[in-house]
Amino acid sequence: VSDAVAALQALQFDDGDPADERALSHKDDGNRYFKVKKYRSAVASYTHGLKEPVEDAHIRVVLLTNRAAAHHHLGNNRSAFMDAMAACKIEPNHLKARIRGATACVELGRYEDAVKWCEEGLKIEPGHAKFVEMKQDAQKKLRIQQRDERRAASRQRQEQAKEDALQQAIKTRGLKLDAEASSEGGSTELAALESSAPGGGRVQLDSEGHLQWPVLFLYPEHGQTDFVQSFHEYSCFADHLQIMFSERPPWDEEGKYQPGNLEIFFEDRKTGDFIRVKAEHTLSKVLSHSRYTIRSGTPSFLIIPKGTADSILRKK
Repeated sequence: VSDAVAALQALQFDDGDPADERALSHKDDGNRYFKVKKYRSAVASYTHGLKEPVEDAHIRVVLLTNRAAAHHHLGNNRSAFMDAMAACKIEPNHLKARIRGATACVELGRYEDAVKWCEEGLKIEPGHAKFVEMKQDAQKKLRIQQRDERRAASRQRQEQAKEDALQQAIKTRGLKLDAEASSEGGSTELAALESSAPGGGRVQLDSEGHLQWPVLFLYPEHGQTDFVQSFHEYSCFADHLQIMFSERPPWDEEGKYQPGNLEIFFEDRKTGDFIRVKAEHTLSKVLSHSRYTIRSGTPSFLIIPKGTADSILRKK
């Protein structure tokens, strides 16, 4: 603060003035700021007034109520509510304080509390238009809020039921998940089943109770991959290979990757061995193999041309 401003303040607020007068002077300053929409300055002035050790408690109520209004315009609704509540503790029948409190409750989404504040106001002045209007508005918003909460709770129950059914389906099939996808108690942590593959996705349980898995095919010879977003557990590998290699991929310059000329393997994560998979086998049959472990929520398989397993897999 500059010396000039400090001097002006000293003239305006003489230490010899009674505290009530100084508080009222701060209130008047705050009201002037409020009228020109300088709400932060208004809050500061009302706050200065509240610091004065006033004898007249009503002055404190007015300062709190006015500051609540300024806070409201700044979007500080929690502060507005606290000021209104403090004012009502001093003067329970102060109508403006009641209005400030009800308004803050509405802005905070506390519609049930807003109704109560309005009802308290109507006890003080039955039929008060502002309280009647605010109560009706708060009741309407409360009904909508309660409806939305019921819908959200219903959706949450439905989602939980789906999660429970999916967890039970995986457990019933005896599928093995890596340590990252299981909790210490051995139950499936479904969040860990989110696919880490580039295509994303997660295993789903369809309306018929069948699992649909995201599956990753790797072609180690060329460093290429294919991602199947939804591989039905009872579909066989041959069907997918027929679709994927109905046309020659651009990286297969020698034309070796043809449906009838491919072999499928998966890696035993414990031993590092590669286990051959028959193309006519279903995904379900392979996933239930005693040596298969699903990692990161995405079953993965190596696809290589026939007769090249020894050289390609040895390099891997």
